[in-house]
Amino acid sequence: MGSGGAAAAAAAVPLRKEKQRSAAGRWPEVEDGVVPATAKRHVRRAWRCGVNVVLAAFVMVVPPMVILLDARGAGAPAVWISSVNAFRRGDGSILQWPAAAAARDKLLGGLLADGLDDGSCHSRYQSAMYRRNAGREPSPHLVSKLRRHEELQRRCGPGTAAYSDAVERLRSGKSGGIVSPSPEAECRYLVSISYRGLGNRILAAASAFLYAMLTDRVLLVDPSNEMDELFCEPFPGATWLLPPGFPLANYTSFSVETAESYGNMVKNKVITTDAGDAAPTTAQLPAFAYIHLDHTSTVEDKFFFCDEDQRAIRNIPWLVMRTDSYIVPGLFLVTGFQDELDSLFPETDAVFHHLGRYLFHPTNHVWGLVTRYYDAYLATAQQRVGIQVRVFGAQPESPKLLDQITTCTQKEKLLPEVIAAGEPPVVDVAPANSKSKAVLVTSLKSWYYEKMKSMYWEHATATGEAVSVHQPSHEEYQRFGARSHDGKAWAEIYLLSLSDALVTSGWSTFGYVAQGLAGLTPWVMHKPANDPAPAGGDAPPCRRDVSMEPCFHAPPFYDCRLKRGADTGKMVPHVRHCDDVQWGLKLGESAARRDRAAAAMTKALQAAGGKPWRPGKMSTVLVAVLMTMPPLVVIFSGRIGDQAMWIKTAVDGIRGGTDDDVSFMKHPTTSHDKLLGGLLVDGFDQESCHSRYQSAAYRRNAGRRPSEHLVSKLRRHEDLQRRCGPGTAAYSAAVEQLKSGKSPAAAEASPEACRYLVSISYRGLGNRILAAASAFLYAMLTDRVLLVDPSNEMGELFCEPFAGTTWLLPPEFPLVGYQGFYLHTAERYGKMREDRVLRPDGGEAAAAAPPPAFAYIHLDYNQTDYDKLFFCDEDQRLLSSIQWLVMRTDSYIVPGLFLVDAFQDELAALFPERDAVFHHLGRYLFHPTNHVWGLVTRYYRGHLAWARRRVGIQVRVSSWEWESPEILRTITSCTQDEGLLPRVLDDTDQEPPATAAASARRGLRPSAVVITSLKSWYYEKMKGMYWERATESGEVVVFDQPSHEEQQMYGVRAHERKAWAEMYLLSTTDVLVTTGTSTFGYVAQGLGGLTPWVLPRREVNGTAPPCRRDMSMEPCFHVAPLYDCKRWEDAGKIVPHVRHCHDMPAGLKLVDRTEWGKKLGGVAGGGGAAVRVVGVVCVMAVPLFALLVLGGWASASTVWQSAARLTAVTAGFTNASKPSATGDAATGADELFDGLLAAGGCFDRGACLSRHESPRYYKSSPFSPSPYLLQKLRDYEARHRRCGPGTPGYAKSDEQLRSGHSSEVMECNYLVGLPYNGLGNRMLSLVASFLYALLTDRVFLVHFPDDFADHFCEPFPGGEGETATTWVLPPDFPVADLWRLGVHSNQSYGNLLAAKKITGDPARETPVSVPPYVYLHLAHDLRGDDERFYCNDDQLVLAKVNWLLLQSDLYFVPSLYAIPEFQDELRWMFPEKESVTHLLARYLLHPSNSVWGMVMRYHHAYLAPAAEMIGVQIRMFSWASIPVDDMYKQVMACSSQERILPDTDGGDAPAPARTNTSGGGATTAILVASLQVEYYERLKGKYYEHAATASGGGRRWVGVFQPSHEEKQEMGKRAHNQKALAEIYLLSFADVLLTSGMSTFGYMSSALAGLRPAMLLTAFNHKVPRTPCVRAVSMEPCFHKPPPAAATCQGKLAVSENVTRHIKRCEDLAGGIKLFD
Repeated sequence: MGSGGAAAAAAAVPLRKEKQRSAAGRWPEVEDGVVPATAKRHVRRAWRCGVNVVLAAFVMVVPPMVILLDARGAGAPAVWISSVNAFRRGDGSILQWPAAAAARDKLLGGLLADGLDDGSCHSRYQSAMYRRNAGREPSPHLVSKLRRHEELQRRCGPGTAAYSDAVERLRSGKSGGIVSPSPEAECRYLVSISYRGLGNRILAAASAFLYAMLTDRVLLVDPSNEMDELFCEPFPGATWLLPPGFPLANYTSFSVETAESYGNMVKNKVITTDAGDAAPTTAQLPAFAYIHLDHTSTVEDKFFFCDEDQRAIRNIPWLVMRTDSYIVPGLFLVTGFQDELDSLFPETDAVFHHLGRYLFHPTNHVWGLVTRYYDAYLATAQQRVGIQVRVFGAQPESPKLLDQITTCTQKEKLLPEVIAAGEPPVVDVAPANSKSKAVLVTSLKSWYYEKMKSMYWEHATATGEAVSVHQPSHEEYQRFGARSHDGKAWAEIYLLSLSDALVTSGWSTFGYVAQGLAGLTPWVMHKPANDPAPAGGDAPPCRRDVSMEPCFHAPPFYDCRLKRGADTGKMVPHVRHCDDVQWGLKLGESAARRDRAAAAMTKALQAAGGKPWRPGKMSTVLVAVLMTMPPLVVIFSGRIGDQAMWIKTAVDGIRGGTDDDVSFMKHPTTSHDKLLGGLLVDGFDQESCHSRYQSAAYRRNAGRRPSEHLVSKLRRHEDLQRRCGPGTAAYSAAVEQLKSGKSPAAAEASPEACRYLVSISYRGLGNRILAAASAFLYAMLTDRVLLVDPSNEMGELFCEPFAGTTWLLPPEFPLVGYQGFYLHTAERYGKMREDRVLRPDGGEAAAAAPPPAFAYIHLDYNQTDYDKLFFCDEDQRLLSSIQWLVMRTDSYIVPGLFLVDAFQDELAALFPERDAVFHHLGRYLFHPTNHVWGLVTRYYRGHLAWARRRVGIQVRVSSWEWESPEILRTITSCTQDEGLLPRVLDDTDQEPPATAAASARRGLRPSAVVITSLKSWYYEKMKGMYWERATESGEVVVFDQPSHEEQQMYGVRAHERKAWAEMYLLSTTDVLVTTGTSTFGYVAQGLGGLTPWVLPRREVNGTAPPCRRDMSMEPCFHVAPLYDCKRWEDAGKIVPHVRHCHDMPAGLKLVDRTEWGKKLGGVAGGGGAAVRVVGVVCVMAVPLFALLVLGGWASASTVWQSAARLTAVTAGFTNASKPSATGDAATGADELFDGLLAAGGCFDRGACLSRHESPRYYKSSPFSPSPYLLQKLRDYEARHRRCGPGTPGYAKSDEQLRSGHSSEVMECNYLVGLPYNGLGNRMLSLVASFLYALLTDRVFLVHFPDDFADHFCEPFPGGEGETATTWVLPPDFPVADLWRLGVHSNQSYGNLLAAKKITGDPARETPVSVPPYVYLHLAHDLRGDDERFYCNDDQLVLAKVNWLLLQSDLYFVPSLYAIPEFQDELRWMFPEKESVTHLLARYLLHPSNSVWGMVMRYHHAYLAPAAEMIGVQIRMFSWASIPVDDMYKQVMACSSQERILPDTDGGDAPAPARTNTSGGGATTAILVASLQVEYYERLKGKYYEHAATASGGGRRWVGVFQPSHEEKQEMGKRAHNQKALAEIYLLSFADVLLTSGMSTFGYMSSALAGLRPAMLLTAFNHKVPRTPCVRAVSMEPCFHKPPPAAATCQGKLAVSENVTRHIKRCEDLAGGIKLFD
């Protein structure tokens, strides 16, 4: 390397060091026991030395500066520096050296023996690192006694010869008394029965152990009730569990009635104690004695606590003890034990403290629960308060008890008080003297936790402290013997014992154990919730207990010396009555003992030459300690072994800060830039809106920098708001002008004139925020004053964004009803354009007419195509002349503004980064009010500020999706697959690899996950999962949820405040997971400047990727225009940076797609281009640097795995803009169906989108129309224009009909269709009737039912100029009550024949002789002479009738083929016989825009991305119903038979399925159409639980979808029919169809699709058909009710199966007929 290269390398060293530190997450260090390579040794030493010097200097300076200067009012530090405060608090930090010294003592002062296997019981030697309270020092005599007892357990315990001998003697049942006990020669045993609650079992075992030590007995614990699953073995080299072959098989059933109980044997004189000191003979002693000290014990049982009884018991080799109490205070009453107990426990209030810490070590599974929860929720708190709520009685949710808890904790200064109303005095971001307190609540119910958490979130604390409230679990009720329940209970007891202060419930053994293990004297709530209030009501809510010892609930009341009853609470100084159980006994420390202890301490100090320390000297020592010890910790930490937990956090904060860590060594750019790069203006009153200038300190992500043009534009707009806003003369003048109802004269409309935009606030909070941001941008672009509707809490949630004015619309606004403006509003811009009140093409009329005083802009979800003209240039010119605009939208319309040519240059200058529009607008406009900001900051400081990494998860579920395991699996798969959260181990007993665990112990603070959802179920499940199972990496993850309101409550202020606070909290996270289509998530990601991972809006189906990274952080415009103002076109392809959304493919969103050449060339601002160049270099260099230097090949694999995941995702449902789904010229789709539809400008494309768009979506078009059919259709269209309603020809025929007489041959003849019954029946009836009109040269008109109106567009082209025609029968049609016509109508053809009013003979009938109209009844109930319709002669007669009214619910086309008069015509029109309905339906039936909108929205949202679509239509008739299980099996059998549905890798998989050309990455959407939901659910479950496979071993992504499930057919309901019609068309877009036989719904879908379906056979007589389905021979529908073969037409057969070769019996109905080729 040359000199230049060397210099460059030297210059790059600092950068490389910084990158190495950032990427690795901690300063490089030498691992213990790892010798680095020689080539790297000197470099690493130099690096380590330099780092240590810098760190030492930094740590020596900063902490004393914090302490010495803090009180001088230098100002509160930003949030990122608040963690420094931990170094100077008296809360168990490194200043508390006594605690620190003990914390390093893993043997607890000799209490524990060294040398046990740490791997089999982690907790034994690790527990000390988790305690700030080192506890009491055990006496030397206790330590010695424990070692001797361990030796006894090893010598005499199970598996030894001594134990075997003792068991054999017990089994023999002979007297086994020991007359001359010799500990060296004989072994005695105490068996402790385990029963009742966990707290009882622990106290009983501790009591039994102390008694065993006092009497030199081997302790054996009954292993039942999970004792072997919860606790490690306490004795080295021995077990304390009673082996299974114990001779007393029923010992666990011993009770007060047992004959061998000591009380009964004394009572029955089996054992006597009257002999004084004389030793009893062997024959007098039983082989064993049962000691019954339960709460039911008798007076004789309690003689156990007398000296002479102990002498008798001492020689019995086996004792079996049952107790549910802590009997230790009773042992202190035994005179023979008192000297030994005094030596063992000089501090008599620490007996259980020592016994518990010695005996009870959680097993590894339970210890995992403890450590994971501690590390996640408690480790970083500066003070931990435990609250144990044990509710007795029948009031699990007691407001009285809640009040008792809060009053106790606040009165005793354990927790701060809250301010009930208003906010506290101004408190900056993180008060320097404030603490963070973590409250651990343990209770069977969650109600108390929820209430306390809400209280400290919704109200500020009087001290400014941050309080977080946590609860590990809430099991609802106590479940004795349940392993998981007891495991959690034991973990929660232990977690309580790690608190700094403890509040317990009186009587509770759960609390007794926690306080004893902790070494804490608790505050005790004495009154359970169901106790009556004390007289006078002045009893304190809690009292500080006299000691940390448990209470003996059932003590003796007997003086053994005097042989009479006595108050045992007054016999011994240190045994007294309990406060919570007044008759109980507990150990305390007597005054004499305290005096002796104080004297001993004074004497020791004097001997050492010590003097009392004054406060001044203490401060000096503190500063010296701070300056000396931290650098020693840094320099020597690698040589002193594991640090204790109390010091670990401090060291990690110094040595391990990663890029996403907010330690005081990191200096986020946001912490100083309160104006956000000039986005905000200085000078606002900070008191009225704290959030405006404080928010930057809470964000690690500094966000994008606004352009200079945007900053300048904002300042100009602020001037405009001040000049023209409310309270100004200009505003008053504009209001008066509006009141007049006239627009300003053109002369008055100067460039300086003020124009206004009023934004209506409605719908959800996310919608309102996005709508206001959109309105503001439009106001800026058009120089209008923005005024926001103040309703729906807009004035309560957000600070004023503009200095010196308001953005809220004043209450006296003249348009009083503006909030009710909607589609019906006459001033709606779309309506005025549609009615040509406003015309952009100018002209004299337009020039002469003044603009309206105001216009209402309707851009809501149901906007019309005319409303969407708002996004056209010429319309914007029209709008610019209107002074007042009132806008309603619930969407983010900004992408639409980018389509307006006139705005594009300005928008490019304002937002060079197109994907940061809402990011800037949101941070400028939306500042939470002080109340909401209090919610944000309190929660942030309590739950998020300390976290190494913050993950936000926003779960938006619909009402029917609450508590969905599928959604939960989607969330966990997403967060784990994308590396946002670590994976958990499968087994709850499984532990992370040792390397991972060690890495985690050396790691940083936990990750915090904040979940927002209306329900708590997802939070509870995820919290439980990460608590009950270890992570693969050993990382700790904490979960929190601010609130769960259960349901969305529009307009409720408290609900809206919490929602806004939660949005803002999500925006402060480092990574974000949102739910697709949710405006709540859109706002959070934009404010946070985060590109989220998006969960699918519905439940995940099949093996599709659970989430994907969005293309930008911009919100999606859900109801985007599909028109580029010149022609219909895909709006997602008009502008490069406007693309379709991933979560709603029909929507639009902004992306940053500027070409690299422009970026590098500096076209759009030189500085920005340079930054981008550096960004590109960094992106290319950093991964390679990390690969080679930091992580090695192991880390590199993660990069490639992530890349592989991205590649895998693209094989899923990611291509939302497939050509087949969007349909442009490139798709080759023929808009006219090969000429089937009329060409030219005959139709208004906007009036019927489906006519020209539907060809893009059909997958199959097997038949082209014949030239003859095309000519026939064109002739018909001409006839319809000539004779349709509104023409002279129609008027003449109408008049003739009104006269009631027939006339000579009329120019125009008519057929009126009367479709009825279900939707499919009606559609088939329309097709058949239209064909009949074609065959008979009639004009086809339809009388639509009310529930069927407006479902279809006009099918026939209109006339010239303003003339237009329709197929809708005019409402003034002369024949009234058409729907009353039926089979019994006098005017029916059959009844006319029967009444001889018509002969049926064409030779005799003339146009004058026939009636003016004839009703043709061709429905399913036709009978008799009505069937003669299908006779040739009768058709010749009917041809002479001017008006035919035809009612049908059948597809009668096959029988038309049997009429000789029509056969040639039909053959010429339809050479392929099965093409009749296929072609006529595509010609005639075009869904109206409202229905087509439903079709398109669903298709784009769910179906368009799939490469293949399978339609499954299931119709079960009431007269042929079978159980759901049977129908589902029939569907699967059909699929297997016809190879329809994809195969799966397990379960009830069908046969190998067809595959498409997409290979292993195939994507398939299955659309289910059914009235019931069960089939959809089962199919969805099938493909969710089993992966779908493609041929060749590839993977197939499968999604299952169902648009609706109405449960029952509701004929007569418009909405029901609209959904049904939409689903018919969605099915018609399928590649493959499986339909139900006899279903007209399925017939129509198949015909429109051009597919021959597989048809499920009908379950006649409610029996499952043997053959599940058949493949249709043609796509033609079946004619269900053809004329019988025996019917005759004047002596000739009417219709038979042999009439033509192309009619056959239907596959699904033996009596029906259908066309086929």
